[in-house]
Amino acid sequence: MHGHIEPELSLGGTFNQIGPVKNALEPRGSDDFDSDGGGLGGLIGFDYQLKKWVLGLECAGEYLWSRGSADTGAFVLAPGVPPLEIRSSLETRYLFTVAPRIGFALGRFLPYVTGGLAVGNVNWSQTLRSLVPPGGQLEGNANNANAGWMVGGGAQYALTDHWSARAQYQFVDLGSVGFDSRVGNSPTFTGHLSASLEEHQASFALIYQF
Repeated sequence: MHGHIEPELSLGGTFNQIGPVKNALEPRGSDDFDSDGGGLGGLIGFDYQLKKWVLGLECAGEYLWSRGSADTGAFVLAPGVPPLEIRSSLETRYLFTVAPRIGFALGRFLPYVTGGLAVGNVNWSQTLRSLVPPGGQLEGNANNANAGWMVGGGAQYALTDHWSARAQYQFVDLGSVGFDSRVGNSPTFTGHLSASLEEHQASFALIYQF
C-alpha cells in the first residue's frame, strides 16, 4: 500500500498582518509527502454469471498499518526571527469498501473491474512551533472516519471448483480531514491545518466459493 498525502496549512488572525511570514510558512506546511504500509482483512460477496459475463457485489474490510510523516527540521525565515519547525503525520488504521464488479470469464480466468464506496480512518496531526523560546505553537490532530470512493480492477483464477486466487489493484480517495488551532501563548495567531489522502493498494486474496 502506498499513499499520497496533500497537506494544506492556512494561517489567519494576526498572521495576516505579517504577510511575508505567512507567505513563507504556508508553503512549507503544505508540502506533499507519502505514506506506506500493509493490511490484513477479508471479504464477502456474490457473483451472477450470464454467459461469459460475471456480475457481482463485494464487501471487504481490512486492518491497516499505514503511516507517513514529514519534518522540516529547524529553519529561520529572516534575521531576528526565532527558528521554527513544522512536523506532520497521517496514518490509517482500517478501510472498508462496498462495490459492484463486472468481469468476463475466459475459462478459469476472470479479469474484472470494480468501483464504489470506501470508508476509512484518517488520523491527521500537524505542529508548527517556535524553537526559541519554546511554547509558541499551532498544533492539534483530527481522527475521522471518512467516506470516499475507490476504483480498480484485477484478475481471478479458479484453482478448483471452490477455491480461487486473485490479484487486485485499487485507487482509493478518502477525501480530507482538518482542524483549527491557535498559538497557545498568542491566541490571536490562528490556523487551519488539513490534509487529503489518496491510496494505491495492491492486494492478493484466496477465496472460497460456495
